[in-house]
Amino acid sequence: MSSKVCRAALCFAVALLLAVFPVAGRLPSFGVASAETAFAADSSAYEALCAMEDLDGKVVVKQLSSSKYSEKYLVYFTQPLDWANPETSGSFDQRIVVSLRSGATSTVFCNNGYNLSDSDLYSDVSNEVADLLGANYVEIEYRFYGTSQPSGFSEDGTSYWEYLTDENAAADQHAATEALKAALGGSWVATGLSKGGQDTLYQACCYSADYDAVVAYCAPMCSSAQDSRFMNAVYYSIGDDVYGYDDALYYRDLVLGFIADCLAYRDDIMPLYYDYLDASGSKLTDYAYYYAYDGAMLQFATCVWSYYQGVVSSGSYGFDAIEAFNTLSWEDELEAKASAAASLLASDANMTCYSLDSGYMAYYYQALTQEGSYAYDFSVIRDIADELGAEFYITEDMDEDYLLNVMFNESQQASLDFSCNTSEMDRVRTWLPSQDEVNVMLVYSAIDPWYAVALDDVTGNDRVVTYLSTSYPHGATIATLSSSDAASARSTLQSWMREYTVTWANYDGTVLKQESVLNGKTPAYVGDEPARPASDGKTYAFAGWSPELSPVEEDVTYTALFSELEEAKVSIKVDPEASLASAEEDGSGAPVGLIAAVVAIAAVAGIVAVLVGTRRPQPQPQPSPEVWNPGAARHVLRRCLAGRGWRCGCAANLLPGLGAGLSRPALPADRRLPGAPSSPRRRPRPPGSSPSSPGRCTRFRSSSGDVGSGRRCTGGRPACRRRWRGTGDCRRCPGASPRRR
Repeated sequence: MSSKVCRAALCFAVALLLAVFPVAGRLPSFGVASAETAFAADSSAYEALCAMEDLDGKVVVKQLSSSKYSEKYLVYFTQPLDWANPETSGSFDQRIVVSLRSGATSTVFCNNGYNLSDSDLYSDVSNEVADLLGANYVEIEYRFYGTSQPSGFSEDGTSYWEYLTDENAAADQHAATEALKAALGGSWVATGLSKGGQDTLYQACCYSADYDAVVAYCAPMCSSAQDSRFMNAVYYSIGDDVYGYDDALYYRDLVLGFIADCLAYRDDIMPLYYDYLDASGSKLTDYAYYYAYDGAMLQFATCVWSYYQGVVSSGSYGFDAIEAFNTLSWEDELEAKASAAASLLASDANMTCYSLDSGYMAYYYQALTQEGSYAYDFSVIRDIADELGAEFYITEDMDEDYLLNVMFNESQQASLDFSCNTSEMDRVRTWLPSQDEVNVMLVYSAIDPWYAVALDDVTGNDRVVTYLSTSYPHGATIATLSSSDAASARSTLQSWMREYTVTWANYDGTVLKQESVLNGKTPAYVGDEPARPASDGKTYAFAGWSPELSPVEEDVTYTALFSELEEAKVSIKVDPEASLASAEEDGSGAPVGLIAAVVAIAAVAGIVAVLVGTRRPQPQPQPSPEVWNPGAARHVLRRCLAGRGWRCGCAANLLPGLGAGLSRPALPADRRLPGAPSSPRRRPRPPGSSPSSPGRCTRFRSSSGDVGSGRRCTGGRPACRRRWRGTGDCRRCPGASPRRR
């Protein structure tokens, strides 16, 4: 059959399909099966992980030993350097540790914001969220940390730094999460501490569908690279709400008093301090090494308040260590006290974190460009030095660029863009209070200077809860909360991750599907649309579920509902004024069905018309003027006014090339005109004819001399009996020649 038949048949099939489903007014749903866990009964976790696809289409999986988890693997996942141009930017291999518990139905994904340590790889690291939920535990190494770096990357070089962005890092985690979710299935929780908490919140903001819940610990959210709130807290207010003003003031003076001693006895302490610094093997820039002792003053204050205070202390750190130092006398024990000061300064100030090989270069780059940082404000320390008359070499004009000069060399500063834009962090601030996509738990510490740059309290959103520790500084977790708050946080998290059984049943109770759905989540049926067979002359269409879908709080069964359909009676009316056909129906039929019936009838009529051979004549290809066509010649010569066949002078003009001496075949006798010879002859063009007036008969002229007017023949013959209409074209003349056949 022709293409017309195929098109008509297709129209008929579509119309028939619509007619079969008139009430629903839509095509039937050919549903896709729901995504289940990738583990089959005969498939191991190792095989499922190896089946994941990354940028290269294949991951590398190595098995690690573990006494805590049933299985533990190191996965190398190839990621593009730039997610905006994944195919041309190059790639790097990102390390991910996957620790699996037997029978676990959920997974905790930890973004610690930094590198994976040896303990992460070769020891059984505990995570309180994973332990609380009995979940699998996944930990990812942040891009450009550890070994998750592109080939050729150097921390003191200038290449590849432009790819270290929050957007690319979030896309890394999203790609890894999607692949692991397909392999492991179940519910997912994201977590992270400090920078890791900040990155986890940003990840959830960008890809909220990746996780069912988020637990972020001590997540800072600086407003710029010079956020003054942090150091203001260290100098003036930290601890007031927890210790009380008097005790907090005592601790602040305790820290600043130690700094004053280090400034006052600079000549005694500084050489010993540099001995510690040299022994540590730190690789510092010239700028950082030269100002290391002065910089250690501010570093000591921030570290004591952030990590030690009077909580994390064994006599060697924090408030206890300073009080022990104060028991020594400068007059009687100068050498011992100077040595103690150098030791305490080296341990608590920890200037090694500014070493180029410390693994923190990427942190400082992001702090200066996107994630923000506290301002390195030495003003109070300078005031102390001025009061003591002591030397201090970091001047006020050096504060703003202190971190940049300490961490990055001149070549990097000249080549890289260090302008800070925290707009991506602003997205988190805007998103969190109003988001309704993922449950978020924030844990902060009231005695942490980083709390001064925390996210604003969120009120009026049941999806976001905040807990505040008062017993632990930076690094506070659920375990450091008060007993009542810790119990509440654990209960909340367990409630979020509690799963209920949702059963989907057909009208007759047949179970279509069973699945586990997290508490508070609204289930959605994914699968073939429920169907009910016709009975007693009635057909049925799926109409929804009973009860209505809502967030689950217990095990629930949803039963399919159907509506009855009756055969529709259709009549067609024609409105002569509007020239439109309108359909009326009787019963519960739908307009879509009526239109489908009309379309079906029209389609059948079209098929029948094609099959019986109703065809429009197709245009025939026209011959080229250079090609001899006997049929065309015969047609032209029959209409020639002269009617002399090959002897007529018009023939030379009517058929281009006829008088040019072309070789032509002889015509058969049954196709020759009366009086025409068996083969064409070449005749000279008659007088009066010219190539510029083709088709004009030169034998007939009017008395006025007009060619072909039909009024009077110049040869004395009578005028044409059938008047020629003066078109000037003998081929259109309806008259006959004097020699009529």
